[in-house]
Order: sequence, then C-alpha cells, then structure tokens
Amino acid sequence: MKHQRSSLGVSLILIICLTAGCGQFVFPFTFTPESETADPTEPNLQPSDPATETPVPTTSSSEPSETTQNNNHFAEPSAAVEIKQEAAPDLDGTQKTIKHIKGLERVVYIALPDNPYGLASGEIAGEYKHEVFIEDNQTGGVALKASLVNHLLQKALDEMPQQESRWLVTLPVDLSNCLSTRPVTIDLSAEPMIDRPYYIRITAEDETLGLVNILDASQQVVIEKFWIYDLHYVISQKSKDSRRIIEGEEMDFLFIIAPFLTDPASDPSYTYGDRVGMTKGPVLAGLTSVRGPFREHDYSCILKVDGCPVFIMANEIVP
Repeated sequence: MKHQRSSLGVSLILIICLTAGCGQFVFPFTFTPESETADPTEPNLQPSDPATETPVPTTSSSEPSETTQNNNHFAEPSAAVEIKQEAAPDLDGTQKTIKHIKGLERVVYIALPDNPYGLASGEIAGEYKHEVFIEDNQTGGVALKASLVNHLLQKALDEMPQQESRWLVTLPVDLSNCLSTRPVTIDLSAEPMIDRPYYIRITAEDETLGLVNILDASQQVVIEKFWIYDLHYVISQKSKDSRRIIEGEEMDFLFIIAPFLTDPASDPSYTYGDRVGMTKGPVLAGLTSVRGPFREHDYSCILKVDGCPVFIMANEIVP
C-alpha cells in the first residue's frame, strides 16, 4: 500500500482490528494527522448564505406568485430550470415537472396512476439534481424512492451476464435534502484512510444529507464506530459474521462509512431505504468483506439510469 501524504509530510499505516462475532475483522487505513472530521453539532437545515450560493433564477413577475410562497404548489418554471428538466432522464411510470421546495426550483418525478413501483398517483417519486459530477464530468444524478430504486436495481442486475459477479451500488445519500445548487462530486478516493480504489466517495459541499440504508430488507443492519476515527460503518450482520464475500450474495455485503452527526441507535432494525443518520460527509460506499479481501471499484459499480448515478431517497417516517 502506498503511503498517503499529510500536510505535515507524515504518514502512519494503521490496521484497525475490531472484535466481531466469531473473530476479528480488519480494515486497513492510512491515518493522516489533522484530518477533518464532521461537526458534532446538530444538523443546520437553514439555507446557506445567498452571497456564496449559486443563484437560482426567478420569474419575471414583480409580485411573488402564490406558487413561490407555497411549497405545496408547482412553481412557475424559469428558463434555467427548464433546461435541467430537459436534461433529466425519463423514468417509466412518472412525469417530470418543476416544483418549488425548500427555496429551490427542483425537477421532480411525479408518479402516474399506472406506475409499476407501488407509488400513489401524484406522489413524488424522485428528484433530479443537475449539479452532480463524476470527478470532473457533469452527469447529473437522480434521487429516487426506495421502491423505484429497487425496480431499477433488479432490472439492471438481471441484465448482467450470469458469469459475472453481479452487484451494483446505489449511492446512499438523500439528495433531496440539498438546500443549494452547489455540486455533489463522486470519485474513488478514500483519503485520509486508504490510497486504493476500494470505495466510492460522495462529497456534497456545505450540505447536511440523510444517510440511507442500501441493504436488502432481509438483512439485519449493524452500525458500529471505528475506535480511532470519528466515523461509523453500516454493514449487514452477514458481512460481520462472514470470513469472505459469498459468491452470488454480493448485494448482502454492501457497506457505508460516514461521519454521523449524532450517534445512531446501537441495535437498529432498519429496512431498505430507511434513514440511518445525518451527515455532512464525505460518505464512502461499496462492496467488501469486513475481513477482506477488498474489491477494487470503478464507476461501472454504480447503479445508473441513462448515465445518471442513482441515489436513494429516505423512506418517509410514519408517526
């Protein structure tokens, strides 16, 4: 493993051994002094400073329309957001439209009566964010309800050649929580922890986003904290108990690593699409056995629709 360079020119290779079930599992990390960690305070859900925020075009009317004052109504579209609407991929069983939500004109997907996702007619099925990049390449991204994601995921997995290792990663952050048009970037870096492409990293500048469980509903979710980093990891009980990735069951070995803003429940019973915490990121996701060997990742590992990476929206919390 190559050494990472810190601002002090110091690198320490640490092997983190955590006791789990029948033995110990190992994550290799490169520790960088003075690495940034998440703000431990509660999430700030207020909009960012408008002076530093990419401006969102408004309508030409001198008086604010009813739709711009009421988030429950459709907003009058501006020219810029109409361009984004055109760029958003089409999804069967939905209609693209523009809605004013939390201070932004957003391109959203509305479920049609005959949608195959089990969504109510008129329900918001997802959202398109134009400002998503894979490294320097602007791709846009879609954040979709869990039932829609599962439909796309199963279709994509079924279309993969049988002889290949069949797994894909849905990006586990809820883009619908974004309060600005600042970029969201996807890359294969895992600094300060490791210098190999064993993870997919999602970075959202100055945003507080929900972390969403991407493990199948049949899997018991385990959330634990690294003893040296201010980070938690989300894995399945199967992954924790297994000594290797089981061929043909790769989707049970997905994981998330992120700085949680508050400590999660110690013994959660989350299902697919549930929000497991909030984060200011960055967030790491991918496939691995907690005892290794580690799988190298590339961008073909990400679930996409028409080239747009797919993120998952958190399930609505029922009182």
